Amino acid sequence: MRAGAARLWARGTFAVVAAWSIVTIVTIVAVAPAWAFWRNALGYTIDGARLLGSPNLATLVEVLRDSPFAGRTMVAAAVAGGVLALLLNPFLAGGVIGALVREPMARGAGEPRFDGTRGARFAGDGARLYGPLLRSR
Repeated sequence: MRAGAARLWARGTFAVVAAWSIVTIVTIVAVAPAWAFWRNALGYTIDGARLLGSPNLATLVEVLRDSPFAGRTMVAAAVAGGVLALLLNPFLAGGVIGALVREPMARGAGEPRFDGTRGARFAGDGARLYGPLLRSR
């Protein structure tokens, strides 16, 4: 376990941070429409307190009736975010796996030499391994 953690720290830190960042951005994009709707619909009314106290279907229907496009927008954003995450998952996994298995080429006194930037290598490994990882589902 120590050797794996050391390998991750030495080679995969960028890959893990990049994967987490991309997943965070996709999550924010998928949740933003619902967040905006609920903030606007419930921010200044008593309905917000009523829904938090005890979820009431009648109150929820009343709030959604005031904004007929809100439900469709929230569902569309959630589905789009889910599909995007599903399609990005093999790419991100490929980038992280590539960063962990690739051996850095020694340049001199222990300094790693990279064939390109870490981001380019991450993207290249993600693209190269995307097909096999997508088919393995």
